[in-house]
Amino acid sequence: MFLLYIVGLYIPASYSQNPCPNVATVVYAGKTYHTVAIGDQCWLKENLDVGTQVNGTVNQTNNNIIEKYCYNDSAANCTTYGGLYQWAEAVQYKNGTTDSISPNPAFAGNIQGICPTGWHIPTNAEYSTLQTTVSNNGNALKAVGQGILDGWGDGRGTNTSGFSALLAGLSNYGGYFYSLSVYAPFWSSTQWDAAHAYFIHLNYDYNYIFFMDENKSEGYNIRCMNDLSVSALLPVELGLFTAVVNERTIQLNWETKTEKNSDKFDIERKTIDAAWASIGSVKASVLSNSPKQYSYIDKNLQSGKYQYRLKMIDNDGTFEYSKVIEAEVAVPKNYELNQNFPNPFNPNTVISYSLPLASDIKLIVYNSLGQTVKVLENGFKNAGTYSVNFNADELPSGTYFYKIEAGQFSQIKKMILLK
Repeated sequence: MFLLYIVGLYIPASYSQNPCPNVATVVYAGKTYHTVAIGDQCWLKENLDVGTQVNGTVNQTNNNIIEKYCYNDSAANCTTYGGLYQWAEAVQYKNGTTDSISPNPAFAGNIQGICPTGWHIPTNAEYSTLQTTVSNNGNALKAVGQGILDGWGDGRGTNTSGFSALLAGLSNYGGYFYSLSVYAPFWSSTQWDAAHAYFIHLNYDYNYIFFMDENKSEGYNIRCMNDLSVSALLPVELGLFTAVVNERTIQLNWETKTEKNSDKFDIERKTIDAAWASIGSVKASVLSNSPKQYSYIDKNLQSGKYQYRLKMIDNDGTFEYSKVIEAEVAVPKNYELNQNFPNPFNPNTVISYSLPLASDIKLIVYNSLGQTVKVLENGFKNAGTYSVNFNADELPSGTYFYKIEAGQFSQIKKMILLK
């Protein structure tokens, strides 16, 4: 047995325990597996448990049936800890790469082996990437409660990566099972030589991740990895997402670097302490390997702070949210009564006004004789910009006037109803 490991310092860290985008669970051979994104790698969160149980005293063979060992020949242990597989059975009698010099050789392709379609048995190099992502902290890979703290060191699992490894033990040729709650070995698809293959090893008493090689006849757990990176699993690889404020209008601009089977972007908005609400959508490009630009204009906003996010929806209905951005529509600097729009109108028009201070206001429509036609506003308003709809469906064509009174401010404007 060759021991190849890097002794590293314990570096406290926090890693995402989110499921992989668009692949929260995988149903395989009647069992549901969860996923976890660690860095840009997507992993199954549980050890693989697939195949027909055979007695630990016999070798698993190339007979078109996936065979597994269960610790102590107990099926219940497979349910809890996953199956134990000899290397050749795990890779389904494919040849992994061979490198007798480097513990992390380059690998030209994925071996699915006994993993689900779209998943594969990780190479030693991919396990090395995992090691780097968690700063060689084996505790970050172990489920909480796995391992111990004693005089030799701290081996207690923290599961900050979400990998949730169990110290599931192993089987040795000859039908011996040992090291339950002590070791967690996982085969890679990378060979050392014709008789040996690489695996990673977690220990109950250490927080390191050990890289080792062992005889292919030993039975270890299998943890499958997705063929695609986490970023590639997203329907959209989003670039910039910004907001530009122009008085009462906020223009959202965003860019995608790539799109894969994307359907649309739902634009969602909220004010502070309010719930998210959809305010519109923009059609996506479906498939693109080059940057695409999009925009959406949010009009006639009141003063205040607004938050926006994009709901990036795939054609199969799965979705992912963008980051949240914030923009603010400023409080008006002056009192102002705006010209109605449209003008002339028939029969509806919109009148807007601005208040730099909270005020008691009146907004009244008069006819050409100075008679009150409609009281549109009469009460207290906070500082901000407001719009009100005026319906003149029951009025005759002609010239009308509207007047605002707010504190010491007063202004009159003319409008024309043309039927």
